[in-house]
Amino acid sequence: MNQVTLIYPDPEQTRTMFVTLPLKDCMERLRHELTRDGKLIDCHAVAAPGGGSVMVYVFERYYFRVGNYVTLTVAADDFTGRTRVRCIAGGGSNSALVNFDRGAADAFERAARDVLRPYFCKETEERSETKS
Repeated sequence: MNQVTLIYPDPEQTRTMFVTLPLKDCMERLRHELTRDGKLIDCHAVAAPGGGSVMVYVFERYYFRVGNYVTLTVAADDFTGRTRVRCIAGGGSNSALVNFDRGAADAFERAARDVLRPYFCKETEERSETKS
């Protein structure tokens, strides 16, 4: 059987968060909060034979200021014994020539981060404080 190796960039330079919530609770909390003014387009979960799981959710929200939809992909796993979450937003430009979203993608990512902020592990809190 092939072994899958996950490659994450250096967490100091990414949007990776570690939270104290179990994986399923974390994703359910995000689903509950982010579908208030958006929708869940799709979700996928895979359990590894050796233990641990990965879940991927794709959300969509319409932003009036850009006149378009923005997507947020949330990938989370518990392979290290902790819940690790990564959020990536995209879209928002309604022009093929200019990719400018007026901050909508950042706002969508920030919304997910704000939902999880009360559950940040210490290292995520420290990184957040240094970036602010």
